[in-house]
Amino acid sequence: MGCPAELGGGDHAEAVGGLDRSGDRGDGARRACGDGSGERGTRGDDVLEATNGIDVMCGLGGNDRIFGLNGADVLRGGKGNDVLVGSRGSDVLLGGSGRDHLWAGKGRDLLVGGSGRDLLRGGRGADIMRADDGRGGDVLHAEKSRDTCIADPGDLLFGC
Repeated sequence: MGCPAELGGGDHAEAVGGLDRSGDRGDGARRACGDGSGERGTRGDDVLEATNGIDVMCGLGGNDRIFGLNGADVLRGGKGNDVLVGSRGSDVLLGGSGRDHLWAGKGRDLLVGGSGRDLLRGGRGADIMRADDGRGGDVLHAEKSRDTCIADPGDLLFGC
């Protein structure tokens, strides 16, 4: 199965990077490959985990949970209320249209909330957090004032 791989087989699918590429879990869902090329979820609720390499992870629809790992990853939630968690690399986290929670990791990360009321939290690196969707209602938490916060009137800023 090549990447980006589409998961399927039910309302919930799970991808874990670096595991068996044949991927049949027995319930019809598929594990995506995690070879650094990219992963795609489904329109349902997905859990995607990156590998130690550079990964592109796309949750598509549903309320997805997407986790970066050691590489410089791109995590994209899409539609739905998503949770995106960066890790050690310099990651790009793109929330999408729902009420998303974006958590930076240890690297210098870029977090972009999207059109919903989002929570963006900086990590140990000097991060850039963007919640300038023109709507307000987002919450941005900077880590020790090292982060750059770009927000709308009506957004709540902590440590920025």
